[in-house]
Parts: sequence; C-alpha cells; structure tokens
Amino acid sequence: METNWAGMFLGLRNSLVAGVGAIISSLSLFVGGLFEYGLPILFWCAVLFAPVRSIWRRLRRTGGAVAEAQ
Repeated sequence: METNWAGMFLGLRNSLVAGVGAIISSLSLFVGGLFEYGLPILFWCAVLFAPVRSIWRRLRRTGGAVAEAQ
C-alpha cells in the first residue's frame, strides 16, 4: 500500500486555505453589514436621545404627580 504524502499535504493545505478564506469572507460581510446598518442606527439614536429622554422624564414626573393626587 503506497501513500501519496505530497498529495495529502496539498489537500490539507487547500482545505486550510479555503477555511481561512471563508472566515475572512464572513467577517468582512459582518463588518460591512455593521457599517451599512449600524452607523445610521447609531446616528439616529444619538440624535433622538435627548428629546426622548426629556419626554420620558416629563411623563414619569406627570405620572407620579397624578398617582399622589389620588
């Protein structure tokens, strides 16, 4: 029984290269999606944070005053 070691190592190397390529491809896809959707979401959260916070505080204050009056 003869074994072709060169062919076996070449096959392992090709599998390793394909696996690393798949990891890099999926990582770049994730980072691209993060930049495409994450940055606009982060921008709008930053823009809307102060108004939503002030409305939330006003509603909490009003709700507490109504509960105390009853």
